[in-house]
Amino acid sequence: MTLEEIRSKALEMAEPQFKQFEPIALANTKKVLEAFKKCQVSDYHFNGTTGYGYNDSGREKLDEVFAYVFKGEKALVRPHFVSGTHALATTLIALMGNGSNGSEFIYAVGAPYDTMQSVIGAARPVRGSLIEKGFTYTEVPLKDNTYDLEAIRNAVNSNTRTVV
Repeated sequence: MTLEEIRSKALEMAEPQFKQFEPIALANTKKVLEAFKKCQVSDYHFNGTTGYGYNDSGREKLDEVFAYVFKGEKALVRPHFVSGTHALATTLIALMGNGSNGSEFIYAVGAPYDTMQSVIGAARPVRGSLIEKGFTYTEVPLKDNTYDLEAIRNAVNSNTRTVV
């Protein structure tokens, strides 16, 4: 079998999957185009910038488009986030503010996954972790494989700033 025959056969086998995803892709394309119109994106926003990126209208417009598409109040879109954990940690720190005042955050879904535990400093002391920076962390276990609303209510106190 030639490479072209293998390619043709693979495309033929994958065609039902492609057909299943085409309407989703078209709907998402429509959403993005609507966002470009609503947010008034123009060629100006695609110009390069130099320096530190202060007042970068293209970057600000990209954030605005993402917020519109994903129905968010705001969005922060940066290539500098290297993982989901990095993005979540950045968001958590932004929500929490300064940890020196004993700001607490509550994990309402049991233990966080392993890399997030390192960011928090929950499983063991970690240099630069949120706990080392002065944040307080409380974990509320799941009950019957779902949120324990009563335990979450009981965990919230005057120092609680965020429930994750």
